[in-house]
Amino acid sequence: MKDEVNRKQHVIFGIGMGFLLPLISLYIWPHQISLAIWTGVICNLSIAFGFKLFTFIIGRGYYDLRSALALVAGGAIGILIFLAGYQFFFR
Repeated sequence: MKDEVNRKQHVIFGIGMGFLLPLISLYIWPHQISLAIWTGVICNLSIAFGFKLFTFIIGRGYYDLRSALALVAGGAIGILIFLAGYQFFFR
C-alpha cells in the first residue's frame, strides 16, 4: 500500500516536471516546439533514471525501478498536457 502511494506521488511530480521542462525549453528557444518537446523528454528521462542510479550507487534511500518508470509516465502525461495547451493557446 505504501509503495502504491509513493508511485502516485511520483506520477504527480512527473506531470509537473513534464509540463515545466518543455515550457522552460520553449522560453529558451522560442518557436521551436519540437526542440522543446525533445529537450523535455531527454531531461525527464535523465532526471528520473539519474536520480535512481544515484540512489543505487550511494546505497542510501530506496532504490526501485518502478518508481522511476512512474516518474517517466507522469512526465509523458505532463508533456501531453503541455502540447494540448500549446495547441489551444498558440495555434
